[in-house]
Amino acid sequence: MLSDLEDLIEEVTPHLRATIPRGPVGFGGTSQPFPQDFRRPEAWVSSNKLFCPDCAADRKVRVRVLLHSGPLARLARATPVTNHQRIDTNEFGPSLLVLICEQCRLQFNCLLFDEMINEETETKILIFANGAGGLATPHTPPEIKHFVNEAYKCQCAGAHGAAIEMYRAALEQLLFTEGFEDRLLSAKLDALETAKNSGTAKPWAADVDVQMLHIMRKLGNEVAHPKTAQSLAAFDAETISGVQEVFQYLLTDIYERNFQQKELLSSFQQMNKNGEE
Repeated sequence: MLSDLEDLIEEVTPHLRATIPRGPVGFGGTSQPFPQDFRRPEAWVSSNKLFCPDCAADRKVRVRVLLHSGPLARLARATPVTNHQRIDTNEFGPSLLVLICEQCRLQFNCLLFDEMINEETETKILIFANGAGGLATPHTPPEIKHFVNEAYKCQCAGAHGAAIEMYRAALEQLLFTEGFEDRLLSAKLDALETAKNSGTAKPWAADVDVQMLHIMRKLGNEVAHPKTAQSLAAFDAETISGVQEVFQYLLTDIYERNFQQKELLSSFQQMNKNGEE
């Protein structure tokens, strides 16, 4: 997924290597401009995908690089600059991209920047959609949309613990909206398991792994309770990406599948009507 830094760098690298400025600027008495070969690559359609909240599905996007100084230049460069006596203008500032869904044309603003954490530099990636604003699908109920979009925005900002806590809140709201009104989230999940096993649950619950949802609940509990600095490392980008994928599945399966089936049925009925005429 292009929301993952490694996947994004792999996607853009072949397009950037021919356009990244090649010469670092030496120290001198006057300021040095960017090299004349600092130019942007032509836009292209990605080989990888990004989740589109308007489509409620993973989509290929058109990638347009606005500024590839900073992390993009450093990470996509064929060979790193190792002479510390020279200023590498390639690494100034952040990197900026625009990603446009090939299906619905929704635009995503992508920012890469370096952040100093515990005396080590980490590259962060932020992706915000214009209009949709989050992970919620078009037919997600407003009260669930509030929490899941808050979670996604925290995730985009690199606040993984806050994102996990918001995803937990979104899960509790989703279950409440779907009729599981026990006070505790664990009780809501137990009631879902009981309904699933007895055959009284809604269709979306037939294939859901309740234990997977319990893991999400426990992750949220871990964030809320006292812990050591070492335990905080468990809430990393890979963990939050897994939680995001669970919610993508839930929202699509619960709120989009029926709508898509109704649209398909309507289309077939119209075709049949035209055929009879």
